[in-house]
Amino acid sequence: MGKRSITDSFWIIVFGKNGLVGLVSVGFVLLLPILVLTKRLSAAEWSLPDNAPAAALSMVLLGFTIDCLVNAMMSPLYFVIAGGLISYRPALEPVQDVSLHSRSSSY
Repeated sequence: MGKRSITDSFWIIVFGKNGLVGLVSVGFVLLLPILVLTKRLSAAEWSLPDNAPAAALSMVLLGFTIDCLVNAMMSPLYFVIAGGLISYRPALEPVQDVSLHSRSSSY
């Protein structure tokens, strides 16, 4: 009888089920949004209020990707984050604040 081992790494599970093509595909899905974001935003733009959520989510995604090397925490949330980051485009110019003027109430 052969030895049994418990697979607890995400990459081992993906490689076992989908092979090398599946492993490379999942790697691209998780890492490509971070690489694209670093190309779209300069280092000074990461701390701007408009870009800070995308920068924070990219660090969350990077942490998950590193964690997947030793653990298998399957959650579709991180793939949704990857999709949101890959489609994120910073504004070309600042958005103008359009505030509503209060109307005088003359009843």
